[in-house]
Amino acid sequence: LFKMLFTTIPVPERVHNAYMVVKLMPFNLNAQYHIIQEALTKYALLYSNYKLRTCFHTYFEEELTLINPKYVEWERVISCLCEKLYEKSYTNKDFEEKVFKREYVATTAFGNIAIPHSVDMDAIKTSIALAISQKGFRWGNNTVHLVLLLAINKTDKKNFRFLYEALLSQFGEDTMIQEVRNCSSFQEFEALIYHNIQREEK
Repeated sequence: LFKMLFTTIPVPERVHNAYMVVKLMPFNLNAQYHIIQEALTKYALLYSNYKLRTCFHTYFEEELTLINPKYVEWERVISCLCEKLYEKSYTNKDFEEKVFKREYVATTAFGNIAIPHSVDMDAIKTSIALAISQKGFRWGNNTVHLVLLLAINKTDKKNFRFLYEALLSQFGEDTMIQEVRNCSSFQEFEALIYHNIQREEK
């Protein structure tokens, strides 16, 4: 678990190994607000990545993955992913209807990624069904190459928020989406996520 330490005195190396240490001057704190803000932003990224790394297999499964299906219609993508979740008994029968209801209110696609989800947090097990397409899915005015269908149980709401933030951070860059497009298996997607987390934490 990540921990942060703000200090105005030197600390031993073992403390640096156990904490994220932020050294501040013992005076003129107002001039150091930017240091504090930058440290908190970095800490939030590290913690979100920590949750993604440690919980990856809790939420992602190869059986919930579509890689380069022949169809390109977004409705069919959602239906197929919903079917996978239902077959695993992770959602109720009306889950698909609620996902479409949410999508028809406002699209969940932005750029080359879509994150559809139900109007309710009533999944039996919190999970993420995944679809990747090199060619792309037609999603309104967008061409989407990555779909993350969220099935959320309300008891996981707090923890899932950190995971959601980590996912948005992961796929916020166009270069990352290009790398995702080239994934031909669930294992390649997983390796890409872990590699990118390590890259961000350096």
